[in-house]
Amino acid sequence: MGALALVGRAGFSGNGGSPGMRRCTLPPAFWCRWCPSSIFWAWGACSGWLVGCASPRRRSRGLAYLFLLLGLAGWLGWDSRGALHHLGQDPFLLDRERNAPAEKLFAWLEGGIAPDTDILWGPSDSLPNWRYEGCFDFREFPSDVHTWEELGAYAQARGARYAIVDGQTVARREELLSPFFDIQGDGVAVRAIPPNWALTYAQPGLPCRWCVFQLLDQQPIAQPLSLTLGGQIRFLGYDVAHTAVQPGGHLQFTLYWQLLAPVSEDYTVFTHLLSPGNVLLAQVDRQPLQGRVPTSQWLPGGIYADRFDILLPLDIPPGEAQLEVGLYQWTTMERLPVVTAEGQQLPEDRVLLPTPIIIQVAKP
Repeated sequence: MGALALVGRAGFSGNGGSPGMRRCTLPPAFWCRWCPSSIFWAWGACSGWLVGCASPRRRSRGLAYLFLLLGLAGWLGWDSRGALHHLGQDPFLLDRERNAPAEKLFAWLEGGIAPDTDILWGPSDSLPNWRYEGCFDFREFPSDVHTWEELGAYAQARGARYAIVDGQTVARREELLSPFFDIQGDGVAVRAIPPNWALTYAQPGLPCRWCVFQLLDQQPIAQPLSLTLGGQIRFLGYDVAHTAVQPGGHLQFTLYWQLLAPVSEDYTVFTHLLSPGNVLLAQVDRQPLQGRVPTSQWLPGGIYADRFDILLPLDIPPGEAQLEVGLYQWTTMERLPVVTAEGQQLPEDRVLLPTPIIIQVAKP
């Protein structure tokens, strides 16, 4: 009790600690080293008393109790070894470390999804969603929905635009989700992209602990196109969050791809902001989906919503600009040819997005 009282009165230092309170928890090494030996010394002393002083009947009963308590103490010590390891550490630091992967996911959601957006997720406890209830409205996959058509109607009725899939959700909604996902440990392997869904985020990659999908029925592609790159990948269109951007600001847009046939190469996406004179103003080149889902892992027929964020230079000249996008092979720098639905190959193997980007005059 003394050791428990010492820890119970200690309080915490740092974030959340009360002023004037000191951390007085003992290091884990103390407990791990001295608690087992103390238990055995106490057991030996009681055993000696029973052998030397107690009657035979009390002696046998007492020894039975002692062995029972010794076994219980050993089991408790083994079962609590993880807690002993963390004893004396900052609980706030432990909480941050435990939720660090989830924080990356929520940071991505906050970076491009409007507040109060409805998101399908769960039932699951893999995310600390209670910390973001003021930002997003999380709704569980309903238990009384058994077909994909019913789920689409449910999502449309509630305005859900995104869905997060993890291992717990698949396990608890197996009838609905198992045709598309396999459970692998704490995460899922994507067997097929669900119809009218677009994979837009995967952490840490595929297989993923959390997969985020955009529901295209509720949030369709704003600027649809139909172009084929290399005969294997179709460019379905794009969205631009804001077409007028300040110098030093962020130009955010999403590109939509669909795999037509399996590819073995990991193609790089290029996104270049060009002036009217074809001068490069800013760019981001990387593997799809933040580098987490290369094209060699894409699934035939699957749709991928690839969000980009280009930081504009502070000295970028004001005026009208245009985005060019496409795919190329990193080792050779060779671009994939871009072909229209009519079979015409576009010059320079690029897609010029028709939406103009306005670079505003910098604010003083």
